[in-house]
Amino acid sequence: MTNTSKTKGFLTPVGAMPAYDNDLDTVFRQFIAGVTGLDGSLVGSYWNESLPAPATDEACRCQAAVVSYGGNPGPSIVHNGKDPVDPDDGTDVLSWQEELTLLTRFYGPKAEFYAALLKYGCMVKQNADELLAHGIVFASADKTVSEIVTVNNLPVKETAFSLYFRRSVSFTYQVRNIARGIIHYF
Repeated sequence: MTNTSKTKGFLTPVGAMPAYDNDLDTVFRQFIAGVTGLDGSLVGSYWNESLPAPATDEACRCQAAVVSYGGNPGPSIVHNGKDPVDPDDGTDVLSWQEELTLLTRFYGPKAEFYAALLKYGCMVKQNADELLAHGIVFASADKTVSEIVTVNNLPVKETAFSLYFRRSVSFTYQVRNIARGIIHYF
């Protein structure tokens, strides 16, 4: 149960919340499938122990997930109160500039090709606009590293790199207006 600032205790946010966990990973997996042209069933979660279903032409499979969140120090907190004399009115909106790290791993004989499609496809405005619809913008990419790994007892080429994105997230707290108060000076 959420609390308001009218009573003592913790405040939890109310209203619309930004996407995290699988919801956010799903946005990125759909983006990867769209930018690379891979079938969506071949782009899976990094958190799954198994790889996505094998490609029929063995072209490529991908795993991806947001692996870190960061941000700039000092969020913005803005009080919104329509009626300053109504102590039941008012909220604080905390906004934060968040930096996301998306780890991607491509598997198969064309792993480097699909990794390049994703990395450079992030820079195309029409592709970037698809993420912008979710409030996410591309920032930069790491260098790509390839190696041979063992998958199902078979040697497979793996190409991995991280992509960096930014977004603004907001949380609304029920911090009510101050109608009147006593100020104590020490």
